[in-house]
Amino acid sequence: AFALRSVREMAETTILAGSVLLLVLVNEPGAIAIAGTAVSLLGCVALLAASHEQSWASGTARAEFIATRTQSPRASANSWPTLYIVGLLTAAIAGQGFSSTDITGRLARELQLRFARMIAVRMMLPASNYVTAEPRVYLYAPGPTGTRPQFEVRAKTTTNWRLAAYPVYTGRFWSEPLTRYTARVPAEREGEWWRLPILDGAGKNPRGERLEFTITARLPMAGGVPAALWPRYLELPGRQVSPSGRVRRPRIDIFGNVWLSGYIRPGDSYTVVALRSEAGREPASLDPQLRDLCLQLPPGFPDRVRQLARSITAGKTRAESKVSAITTYLSQTCVYDDDPPWPPEGQDPVDFFLFDSHRGHCVHFASATVLLCRCIGLPARFVSGYLEGDAQSTPDVYLVRAKDAHAWAEVFIPRTGWVEVDPTPPRPPTPGELAAHTWDRITGYIRLGLVATARWALVHIPQALVLIAACGIALYALTWYQHRQLLTVHLRNASPRRQVEWAYELMARWFAEAGAKRLPNMTPTEHIAGLGDEWEPVKPAALSVTQLFCKALYSHHPIRPADGAAAVKAAEAVRDHWLNLMRTPGRDAPR
Repeated sequence: AFALRSVREMAETTILAGSVLLLVLVNEPGAIAIAGTAVSLLGCVALLAASHEQSWASGTARAEFIATRTQSPRASANSWPTLYIVGLLTAAIAGQGFSSTDITGRLARELQLRFARMIAVRMMLPASNYVTAEPRVYLYAPGPTGTRPQFEVRAKTTTNWRLAAYPVYTGRFWSEPLTRYTARVPAEREGEWWRLPILDGAGKNPRGERLEFTITARLPMAGGVPAALWPRYLELPGRQVSPSGRVRRPRIDIFGNVWLSGYIRPGDSYTVVALRSEAGREPASLDPQLRDLCLQLPPGFPDRVRQLARSITAGKTRAESKVSAITTYLSQTCVYDDDPPWPPEGQDPVDFFLFDSHRGHCVHFASATVLLCRCIGLPARFVSGYLEGDAQSTPDVYLVRAKDAHAWAEVFIPRTGWVEVDPTPPRPPTPGELAAHTWDRITGYIRLGLVATARWALVHIPQALVLIAACGIALYALTWYQHRQLLTVHLRNASPRRQVEWAYELMARWFAEAGAKRLPNMTPTEHIAGLGDEWEPVKPAALSVTQLFCKALYSHHPIRPADGAAAVKAAEAVRDHWLNLMRTPGRDAPR
């Protein structure tokens, strides 16, 4: 930064660096962060001063300015040290103030995500460098792709890993409501665990089958973090107290979304215990305001979507049958597409998906399911998260990648509770995903084989030593055999023709070992003629073997036993000369 010499270059560099440091101050306002901000601001002030000095045309103007400042006490406040001190105090106060703001609050989370996106765009970083629940999910964003790992899950029973539920549909995106339901209730400490309350009217009995899993972050996590439907207990990593002593307490809202005011760093793990719904024992109704929220439709919503929902579910009396009819209709009339066409200006995206394009990815299928259910009076909400991921070689471990980002619907059925409905058909894998999956399977099998071999060797040390010794002896025997074969010219019980061919093949290998390899465009005779001076003593013998080889290859005359003996004798002379050449200093020994 100190090498920059223009105000524009300085601003484009130092504003970005200062923004990153402010984010550090918001996260951990410690001594290192404040010192880094001080150095950055000092560089900014120095660059501003240097640029200001260079803008003066002459020393006279500079002298007049200094004289005016010394004569006016008020002007002395307009100095670079004053500017530096004011900037440093402002940064420190802003950092302390922001650090005391709960990141789970709607305003703080919105500002943080917008700020982080702005910096990511300036630094040309991909948008998938963190895992969090976005404040909005737009319908016509690209489908999930990529093989970058997001997190690992260790669980005996898999499910969809839930990030957040969105009940409000605006006609362009899904978002959270601007009502009291944005309130997030703090968890209560119970030993090493945080107990997450299930709020009244949420549609869940606080009992059920337990589902326990551990998530290990591969990317930073903040705000809304992956969990499952109805998390009940949460165990966080040890670093949950900020330098100011504030406990970073997890929270939960009425939709069952888990929010953290702190960060989960790559490599850290947290454990969740979720409760499965028990059919027949769940509530018969929702809180009235929550029910109205999960039946919300935007103003001007197309009436033909309502008519389609009624026609799909005509004759169905049970809620489960109606939901099944909707998912069946979508699977029969719509196809998966990672890059679907955009709707015309002013047309509702779900209306365009259902009646015109019939192409979309998980966001479109889930949105259509939620809105069709709402049209027939079934409370439903849009959910974003991840699929279960790819099974690893280690038992009960699943790797979740960027391509596993997914969306589905949750529908409330009386006495059954909230039911996950996934209407999206299977997405065909891309070549990159197939390659990554194949590579993971290969490396997994290799790792599994190495681990099994190491365990067997530890248990059976004598047998392992014997096996290693046997492998070493076999390798030595193979090497010795190959070496003897390279030096043995005479073949027992071979025909004269085969003997001549073998003598020439060996001779060609000796020449190649010594660096005189035959080129593809050379005839055998040209190869011998082009040998260097070091081969001069044995050129007649080499030429004799070559002529016999050409006779065996092209002539109709038979190869007599005397020809075979002559080829052996000449080739042995070439061999002896080759061995002497390879033993001279500066050459490699024959292999």
